[in-house]
Amino acid sequence: MPWKLRTSASTVPIVIVNVSEYRCDALIIPKTGDLQVIRLDKLEKHHVDDDLLKLIEMLPLSDRGKFERMLDRLWRTIGEPVLRALEKFGIASRFLDPPHVRWCLTGRLAFLPIHAACPADGKGKEGMLDYVVSSYIPTLSTILRTQASQTKPTNNNNYPRVLAIRHSEDQRAPLPWAKIEIENLRKHAGSHPIYELSENEAVSEAVLREIRTSDWVHFACHGKQDVASPMESALILHDGHMPVSRIAAEVTSTGEFAMLLACETAMGSPALSDEAIHVAAGLHFAGFRGAVATMWSIRDDLGTQVADSVYGIMFGRRRQGEGLGQETSVRPAADTAPYALRETLLKLRDGELTKKRVKAREWAPFIHYGL
Repeated sequence: MPWKLRTSASTVPIVIVNVSEYRCDALIIPKTGDLQVIRLDKLEKHHVDDDLLKLIEMLPLSDRGKFERMLDRLWRTIGEPVLRALEKFGIASRFLDPPHVRWCLTGRLAFLPIHAACPADGKGKEGMLDYVVSSYIPTLSTILRTQASQTKPTNNNNYPRVLAIRHSEDQRAPLPWAKIEIENLRKHAGSHPIYELSENEAVSEAVLREIRTSDWVHFACHGKQDVASPMESALILHDGHMPVSRIAAEVTSTGEFAMLLACETAMGSPALSDEAIHVAAGLHFAGFRGAVATMWSIRDDLGTQVADSVYGIMFGRRRQGEGLGQETSVRPAADTAPYALRETLLKLRDGELTKKRVKAREWAPFIHYGL
């Protein structure tokens, strides 16, 4: 196997899914061993195109079961055969802790939520969420560049430098939950400082400057995908749009983690289906290892619950044997983000975070992007 492929999967196996008119395959790059090619006989390119069009049409309107049928097709055509292969090669098993897998999806498949794939024939059926911890990567070259540029955290102290950015007083669509998100972040950080740029302080120049020296960044603001010009997809701040093009050009960071629960922060453009261009990709390109982001519009209250749960797991303020509320000196680990998100989505799906089970179309947009 070429050394670049081996290096890209040195810590976490990668599954590349290639879709074409001639044949479709999954290429599994394990941490050790040979590259494995799995032919996906049930997957056809027109199915992917059809499902993407349906996804665009059904959101945010009521889909009358169409979303679940799309997840079922993803399960039958990709999920089941890939999981069988992962089990065959000793990477995944229902008897083992779910492994972390990085998905590199090609073409329009990159717009579909493979992490949420599950069978539709009856409640209680296990799906992708039950078997693996999923992250998405745009290309192997991107992950190699990020791995090569890894350095020590910006902050040499034990705790990361955490920056919170809040712009909720948007007259067109206020964000009443944004303040609660920051309060929850402070709750989990305990006595450790959170640096904040709020409302009229949250302007592009200040945000870009502070991002460069931060390890973790939380965005509580609106986001917008520009389908016609993806590089102009942006976060909406007090002084207007902060586009991907500006983030990529002006920020060089060694940041560890970003929480991007603004809508559509990991939504690309079908017109440029081989290029993952969105806000999360812009931060990843700028040097941030990973981000929790959204594939399409979300409920504001659900975003707040997801952030609260994920941070609660990542900060890990209590260790076994310590009393309630006692803080530890252990640095919160950014690489626990994909595990924390999976645990959170399972709780949403099964009704453990809310009074009732959350529909798949409402929890599926939350993804982990990057390393």
